[in-house]
Amino acid sequence: MRQGDTVKITDANDHSQVAAPGYGMYYLWAIRHLPGNPYTVPEFTEEHLWLNQPDAPIWRPRRDR
Repeated sequence: MRQGDTVKITDANDHSQVAAPGYGMYYLWAIRHLPGNPYTVPEFTEEHLWLNQPDAPIWRPRRDR
């Protein structure tokens, strides 16, 4: 993967993403709704649920810029 690449995520595959320490990342995710099976809520891999906690120790942009 390189900057500007596009990837198709196939069924039953995880799609984790990462940025180098100290760098922000913009990740655009488009979802195709299937007839009779619309996407309604995201599913998270159990071992990574801690990232959804309000106090998760993750990088946040500085507000003084």
